[in-house]
Amino acid sequence: MAYLTFPEYQKFGYQEVTEDDFKRLVVRASDVIDIRTRNFYRFHDLESDIEFRKNQFKKAIALQIERMAILGAVSTAEIDSPTNWSLDGVSVTNGGSGASGDNATSIVSDDALELLSMTGLLYRGTC
Repeated sequence: MAYLTFPEYQKFGYQEVTEDDFKRLVVRASDVIDIRTRNFYRFHDLESDIEFRKNQFKKAIALQIERMAILGAVSTAEIDSPTNWSLDGVSVTNGGSGASGDNATSIVSDDALELLSMTGLLYRGTC
């Protein structure tokens, strides 16, 4: 489920992406943020929520799109799997740092999580 329109994304002023890239990334970005917010807006109406939380949530989606566009990836597997090949005894490794590496790259935008941190959407206790 996509929670953000292309004009809304443009209004926030984050990294420019084409409308085609936006359409490709918005659903995946929404899924990532849904996971972090425990699918809150799958069960509650986003548009009727308080303006602050609604705006922070939509900005988080926009920042997640920006993160995916910068990384050129839509999944952790795409960024954490190094590409290895060898030919005639020459071995080349390039790509991510691997899931077990100390500096493993996350697909989740830290900036998006920061925006959500004061909304209550990241709360993990019992209701």
